[in-house]
Amino acid sequence: MGLGRLIVNVIRMIRPDYWPKNLFVFIGSALAVFYLQQVTPINGCLLSLGFRSLVALVIAILAASANYILNELCDAKTDIYHPIKNARAVAAGEIAPVLALCLWGLFAVAAVAVAVLVSRVVVVTTLFFLASGFAYNVKPFRLKDIPYLDIIAESFNNPIRLFLGWFAILDSFVPPLSAIFAYWMGGAFLMAAKRLVEMRHLGSPTRAGQYRKSLAYYNKENIILQMFFYATMTAFLLGVFIARYHVELVIIIPLLAACFTGYVKAAISAPIGNEPEALYKEKWLAVLLGLTFIIGAILLFINLDFMRRIFNIQKPVLPPLWPTAGM
Repeated sequence: MGLGRLIVNVIRMIRPDYWPKNLFVFIGSALAVFYLQQVTPINGCLLSLGFRSLVALVIAILAASANYILNELCDAKTDIYHPIKNARAVAAGEIAPVLALCLWGLFAVAAVAVAVLVSRVVVVTTLFFLASGFAYNVKPFRLKDIPYLDIIAESFNNPIRLFLGWFAILDSFVPPLSAIFAYWMGGAFLMAAKRLVEMRHLGSPTRAGQYRKSLAYYNKENIILQMFFYATMTAFLLGVFIARYHVELVIIIPLLAACFTGYVKAAISAPIGNEPEALYKEKWLAVLLGLTFIIGAILLFINLDFMRRIFNIQKPVLPPLWPTAGM
């Protein structure tokens, strides 16, 4: 195999088309800035804070890429049963497992090295990101083979990204738990939707079970029930955060409801044989989701007194958050 082909395979292994998921570190950064500006003037620090957020994005990309490589290495034996993933470099024998392991180590070390430049808490968070990929993919843990837990474990990368963005700005306190769990459950909803499309893509339950053990336990009914559960959990937890911290975010609730509805429709009506990742490539849904997060980020820094009067909610006095001194 020539050098050019090797480079192409490595690029495919780190999945740059998945990197936009890491943009969600900016949600954590926006929340941290929102909290900071309640207690201290930060106008002169915005450029520095923006740079720290970009560094958090780089860390997330490097750590996620390491996890993708580990995923491809550990799934090589089962990817041969997948109509598309059987062409992945390790499964197809184009990259040796030893080389894949070295690439994983390279990206993992790079992620930690960049994290060291930020803070100890960011280093711990980065290690946790890498550990989650290890637990998800590697035996004897291999959480991806355990039904229901596979969705919870895979979606946990969402709050980790939020942590990275938050700790890059404010590393002395943990972000509000209501926001963390709402974001986690929202990610679990999307993972459940992806499982539904994946089941339709693979066709028969036997083939699905050969590719991934957990899929043998799923059917359309129990996946849709999971989607409903995670959507409900997200709504309630987000409601706690809105009522406690910033009632103005009520404005994005209809947009979020439209996002959930859109993803349910896309998952249920996806053509048989459609690849799961196509769910995230629905342009109108991606635009709607992006618009929702942008409007939400703007609303964090806008005070609308009339909304507190409408909902009869007093202006919150931000409580102390859990410290990170023990990390």
